[in-house]
Amino acid sequence: MLLLDEAIAIDSSYVLAYTHKSQCLDRLGRVQEALQTCLSAEKYALENPHYYTLKGVYLEKSGKVEAAHKAYQKSFMLFGEELKKKPDANVCINYIMAKYLYDGKEMSGQEMESLMPVTFTASEKKDVLDFFKTVSLVQAKQGLLGKPVDTRKNNECGDKSYRKMHTKG
Repeated sequence: MLLLDEAIAIDSSYVLAYTHKSQCLDRLGRVQEALQTCLSAEKYALENPHYYTLKGVYLEKSGKVEAAHKAYQKSFMLFGEELKKKPDANVCINYIMAKYLYDGKEMSGQEMESLMPVTFTASEKKDVLDFFKTVSLVQAKQGLLGKPVDTRKNNECGDKSYRKMHTKG
């Protein structure tokens, strides 16, 4: 953390240093300090959707659920803008995850597909859906919040129709 503090001292607009410091503090169980460190970066991260996801996580961990909801909403909006500019599977995964963090509703494979850019190829759609087949929205959120994740459960993207739509035979 000393090196991260040095990096912030050298360049106070270096958002990644704040992010890493927040994560270190969180792993040490110092959630309030992690939140404060994260909030210190906000003026440099106004258009960074990843920042708002992280801010939401620390707010939620701190029991500030309503404020977390607003941060997740901002993350969802910014990822949506980014996805329009850069239709990419990784951005789409973040967009779908931000939507789940924001509204808390599981989505079927069809619902996820409806959020994808119309320009996505079948391969890009498959990549996104396969990610959420492997790691459910609930599991991803649990991981972000530092809660134990049960990976033994079979995930079908929130509905049984996913298996019928996306498996052979």
